[in-house]
Amino acid sequence: MLLAYNILATILFILAFPCLLVMLLVRRYRLEERLGLGAKERFAPLKEKRPIWIHAASVGEISAIAPLVSVVKARRPELSVVVSTTTVTGLERARQLLKRVDLFTILPFDLLFILLSVLRQARPKALLLAELELWPNLIWAAKALGCRVAIVNGRLSKRSFSRYRLINRFVVAALEKVDLFCLQSEADRDRFLRLGIVPEKTAVTGSLKFDVSPVGPVELPVMANRRVVVAGSTREGEEKVLMKAFARLRQDFDHLLLVLAPRHLSRVPEVEALASEFGFAVVRKSRLEPGDGDVDILILDTMGELSSVYACAQVAFVGGSLVPVGGHNPLEPAALGVPVVFGPYMEQRGAAALLEKGAAFQVEGLDQLTETIGQLLEDPSKREVAGSQAKKVIQQRKGAASATFELLTKNGII
Repeated sequence: MLLAYNILATILFILAFPCLLVMLLVRRYRLEERLGLGAKERFAPLKEKRPIWIHAASVGEISAIAPLVSVVKARRPELSVVVSTTTVTGLERARQLLKRVDLFTILPFDLLFILLSVLRQARPKALLLAELELWPNLIWAAKALGCRVAIVNGRLSKRSFSRYRLINRFVVAALEKVDLFCLQSEADRDRFLRLGIVPEKTAVTGSLKFDVSPVGPVELPVMANRRVVVAGSTREGEEKVLMKAFARLRQDFDHLLLVLAPRHLSRVPEVEALASEFGFAVVRKSRLEPGDGDVDILILDTMGELSSVYACAQVAFVGGSLVPVGGHNPLEPAALGVPVVFGPYMEQRGAAALLEKGAAFQVEGLDQLTETIGQLLEDPSKREVAGSQAKKVIQQRKGAASATFELLTKNGII
């Protein structure tokens, strides 16, 4: 299986090589790190320390591993920690959020010769993969060099499970080399077992997202004395629905402000243009001036500020849920005591618990979205009850970071 994977990966690498040469000129892509260049110099200070290497795909996963990184550094301060991610935005978020990490890097391409070269320089004691970052050569190279491998905050959605079953032999070949699976729920554990993972390697430790520390509100004059609705991590197709709902809500609520935070910052100009087409006064957060008090829509075009903006909201909408992408993190506003609204495609962990306790509200489309947000804006007591329940849901499920650390220690991973 590994041979077949490497033949395919090498062919794709050769086909993509002309594009890679162009990307080499674009420093933001950090192609040197992806090719493993300069690894000797980057890892030289850590080589004799046998660091713990933690990999998280992008921004959301980086935020989720923050509590685990804090626990590891607090309880084992002598350990060095390397954090890698696959995206530049993930790397920027990691540098903002994780203050006690020894080295940040972009994960190299999943090519065996590159990874063996990089890992020989880094010499990690353990490789921790967040959620389900299945890179076969990364896992194989780590094991070949005597490194223990664990999945942390592991999850396997119904959608991913169906996909992996189609390529079961490839998946199992990689997963069977993993030493330990620290999983979010019994449902995740059941799916891993059905893929062929032995029960002894699996344990339910909970979701690290429940352990993420809430932040304080950002102070923006444009929000003063206004009702604020924050729509976080929105995807293409959702902003139009939100703007239609906003137009209706403005007929009943004066001084209403909509904050839109697109999931991908590259879409900010598109969202800004759409707001202008609707006739709204719109401004980007990075261009906000002291006199912009009459703005209708504020677009969050900066990295790492969504939580502090959620903290200013009377109501939070969580994106990726009106379109079929599975939704984004509803626990982020819930931890701040903000009532949460999301669409029919929400599949994120914790959403069901929030719904069950009346801390979140699921809507099917424009009419329900408008009605639900309107009811919450109109009724402070309803907001207060929902927000209080949201905090309780979070509090009752904390402890995943400690449980994960203890299991990793017990099994000799770290």
